Amino acid sequence: MLLGLLAPQLVRIFLQDAAIVAVGAQILRRQLLGLVFVAVVLVSACVFQATGKALAALALTISRQGVLFAAILWVAMRFGYLGIISVQPISDGLTACLAAGLLYTGLGRELRTEKAPPPHKE
Repeated sequence: MLLGLLAPQLVRIFLQDAAIVAVGAQILRRQLLGLVFVAVVLVSACVFQATGKALAALALTISRQGVLFAAILWVAMRFGYLGIISVQPISDGLTACLAAGLLYTGLGRELRTEKAPPPHKE
């Protein structure tokens, strides 16, 4: 939230033209919208890799920066500039939904069916 409030000042560190600072601040704010989703996707991909589910990790990675991104970009071009700068956060949000579904169906099923170890006898 703080980055969104300070977006113009942050952009002004690198550029001085007022019009470019306004555009840069708008782009930075759009990117910040997807930041929470990026965390969900990256942590989920790491969980899948750590549990030996490489296909799920690959699906998330390809979706975020590939398949979903390209499909959303194709649609967003029709909405002009705002559509283009919104592609990444939308892609991240949809990929986070995919991650939640994969976690629920993949790991969730294993956790629900895994039996507890027998109690330790003394």
